[in-house]
Amino acid sequence: MKRLACIVFALGLVLGLTGLFGQPQPAVAAGMTSFTLPTTSVLAEATAERRNAVEDTLKNSFGTKIDLNNSNIRAFAAHRGLYPTIAGMVLRATKNQPFASVDELFTMEGLTDRQITLLQKYNNEGLFVVNPPETAVVAGQDRFNNGIYDDVK
Repeated sequence: MKRLACIVFALGLVLGLTGLFGQPQPAVAAGMTSFTLPTTSVLAEATAERRNAVEDTLKNSFGTKIDLNNSNIRAFAAHRGLYPTIAGMVLRATKNQPFASVDELFTMEGLTDRQITLLQKYNNEGLFVVNPPETAVVAGQDRFNNGIYDDVK
């Protein structure tokens, strides 16, 4: 009797695992055949005519040059002599009124002759650029600490 019970149990287990005991159940979502999505995306059509001002700003010269109105203090740290004194002066100056041209950089209040010479050297190398302030890039007017803590190159 034990042997027969073991054989029946093993046969039931094999048949159960192969799915012969249960019939396949139809999916619950199969009954929703009347619901269809539009074939063309409205988002794709709308984005073709829209422009992203931040991407335009980043394509300009962002990362290769220091944008006096949009760059944060970390951009100045990569260049010897600009961080922290001159960088802080530039960021404080743009809080009140953005730079209209790079030449306004040399007329900032409190610059020493040595600092002006250093700024002229970097300007001759083409390091500085002035773009209109982009609200999304300088969000919260916190260009001193924007929360990016990766290594400075």
